[in-house]
Amino acid sequence: MSTAPARVLCVDDHPVVRAGLRALVGTDPQLQVVGEAEDEPSARAAVAALDPDIVVMDVRLGSTDGIRLTAELTRANPRLGVVVLSSYAGDEEVYRATEAGARGYVLKEFAAAEIITALNEVRRGNRYVSRDIAERLARSGPRVWLTPIEQTVLGEVSRGRENEDIAAACGLSLADVEGCTTRLIEKFGCENRTDLATRAMARGFLDREADGPRVDRSAPLPRGGLAQWQLKRAQDYMAQRIEDDVPLADVAALVKLSSFHFARAFKQAVGVPPYSWLTALRMNRAIELMRDHPNMGLTEVALRVGYQSQSAFGSAFRRHHGCTPGRWRREMGD
Repeated sequence: MSTAPARVLCVDDHPVVRAGLRALVGTDPQLQVVGEAEDEPSARAAVAALDPDIVVMDVRLGSTDGIRLTAELTRANPRLGVVVLSSYAGDEEVYRATEAGARGYVLKEFAAAEIITALNEVRRGNRYVSRDIAERLARSGPRVWLTPIEQTVLGEVSRGRENEDIAAACGLSLADVEGCTTRLIEKFGCENRTDLATRAMARGFLDREADGPRVDRSAPLPRGGLAQWQLKRAQDYMAQRIEDDVPLADVAALVKLSSFHFARAFKQAVGVPPYSWLTALRMNRAIELMRDHPNMGLTEVALRVGYQSQSAFGSAFRRHHGCTPGRWRREMGD
């Protein structure tokens, strides 16, 4: 007697991703897409109305944390299988998803190759984690647990602050900060503070937009009124969200400026407005994708660089490079 296919709900705020998932899942007779949702309210409604067996959950739904929504859904229905789809490979993100009740964790860059395997493993009652993550977790050893104070000090160390400055900012004694830093280095198996920040970020303990190489917040303002740390943080934030919509207000708030002041100061410092800078970054990334992945469809290239439609991507590409993406690919292939 044949077994009914597992009912799959696709939850992602990008319509192109949902369409791609539907097409992929449709190739397996053991799986059936019964619906889609684009945000938290529609996901809740779809789960209630469609009673899926498995939910493919984007880790970030606009301003919503997909892992938090996963925890809510699995608490209400422990039999529900959730496969988290994410761009983040950090250890802590995987641990958070698992603790929230997710049974699968697949990196977006490997989704085309792994999503069917992941869904079928979850359908059988098993778990699945992208292979490169599983291998790294095995190499990393036991999970690192941090106290709230250690997490705070770790963030300050990653920003390049010295112990005296951390103590003053956090209301701690210098001895407490020194002891905390020593414990952090031991927990992560590091040799020094620089290595600590690198390893902590790789394992998902630091927000990429908030942390990174050391910056000097006391440095004089460059031309245009943006401090070096403000300019770097804004550019890093936009670069790390190249696939997403990046509201100007969010970038400005990150560096403690109004949208108007930030846009004017950014243009004075860099020579172009923020969105022109981001567009150039996206167009260069598109070139890299087409060059390195000759079989990647233009719709997927568009999605990878933040465009919801191939036509919008094509127009931007033509304005920037002087030809269509298809023509560039044909000429480069000759």
